[in-house]
Amino acid sequence: MKRLLLPALILFSGCSIDKTEKEKTSAVIKNHVDEKNIKKVTSSATTLEERIQKVESPDTYQYEKTHHISAIQKLAVDDPNAMFYIAALYEEGDLLPLSPEKARELYKKAADKGHTLSRYYLALMLIDGKGGEKNHSEAERLLLINHEKSHAPSSYSLAYLYFIHDDYENAAKLMESDKVEMNENNAYLLAISYLQLNKNTDKAVTLLHSSASKNHKYSHQTLGKIYRHGIHNTGQDLEKSYFHYTAAAKDNDPKVLYEIATLSFKYPFLIDNNYDIPLKQLTLAAKSDYEPATFQLAKLYDQGYQIKQDYQQAFYWYKKSAESGNNKAMYNLASMYANGDGVEESYEQAEFWLEESANHGNKRAIELLSQE
Repeated sequence: MKRLLLPALILFSGCSIDKTEKEKTSAVIKNHVDEKNIKKVTSSATTLEERIQKVESPDTYQYEKTHHISAIQKLAVDDPNAMFYIAALYEEGDLLPLSPEKARELYKKAADKGHTLSRYYLALMLIDGKGGEKNHSEAERLLLINHEKSHAPSSYSLAYLYFIHDDYENAAKLMESDKVEMNENNAYLLAISYLQLNKNTDKAVTLLHSSASKNHKYSHQTLGKIYRHGIHNTGQDLEKSYFHYTAAAKDNDPKVLYEIATLSFKYPFLIDNNYDIPLKQLTLAAKSDYEPATFQLAKLYDQGYQIKQDYQQAFYWYKKSAESGNNKAMYNLASMYANGDGVEESYEQAEFWLEESANHGNKRAIELLSQE
């Protein structure tokens, strides 16, 4: 949560109310709360900074938090710092009802008063279309103002905005600016901008290694791809690829799990022929609804080359893949229904999935249907 303690800009952790806190609050309210008591327990906090401290403190009773938030809302009529804080509460939806629209409105109001962080978070909402329509040109304008003020998160977000619009030249130029500190995130963005431009590729790989040494997941993932295919003037090195994919897979990202699993099945020497390892990785990716993993897992069970053949499992995962629009999975489902593999034989279902496969562009299915 972007909760701000001003003017020191100290960010606090969340303060959700657990069962014990609720019971404690309930007891206090029941026995003690009246208007005089509320004034008594809150009178010591008068500045915005002090009120935010009270709201953020896990030792503050819920009714006190409510009182302080109400007071901050009154300050938010004119104070951009209070506007920012209330906007953050609306955006997070924990202590105030979730309302991206109100958050965006307050961020804009504070941004118009020159509030740097409000400009930044408003820009993010404009990029994502959160709380209203997307407006990338306005987001760019706001981020440029902050970039000139050396606001690091804004510089990164602006470069990212250029990147997603395929403006790699401006993304790289921005990351090369003296106003940008070359941390692992900025180094990664600069590196992939270079790679997209197909220039400074040696420097790009060096930057990726630097970021990967700081446990930057996406740098590991990119290096895994580079070494797997031997691209960007880097020779193929399957062991390095496996190393980097493994490092990138520590948080079980389904896409990375898929990459490392398919690498392992193709080059089993990397795993000492222990197929249980990539099977678990691929299954986890498939259970996360990553479609390429569901289809690949179905094929493995269907073919039974590297793992035990299991038509029922193959059918289950083909069905999952087909429901995501994979025309090859649809075609294979038609075959399984026609042959009764892992499912009760049904020519009606076989024809249905064959037609679905053809409708989704599968050439083999189209040819078969044209022969009827």
